[in-house]
Amino acid sequence: MIRDHSGRCLTMFALNLGSCTITQAELKGAVEGLQVAWDAGHRRVNVQLHSRCVVQLLRRADYHYHHSATIIL
Repeated sequence: MIRDHSGRCLTMFALNLGSCTITQAELKGAVEGLQVAWDAGHRRVNVQLHSRCVVQLLRRADYHYHHSATIIL
């Protein structure tokens, strides 16, 4: 879900990811959400994630980690 600064819903999206881990699903959701926001013209975006592991992965940008293919999609 993409919201504006007042919390109003601007758009929502869903993905069929098939079989994957929760970490992969959250990473893919973050990447796809950023793409949807970018395509809609939003350039200043705050991302809220539920997984501490995903936040750490994105902050580290450790491309040797096994989820790195998801991060750089």
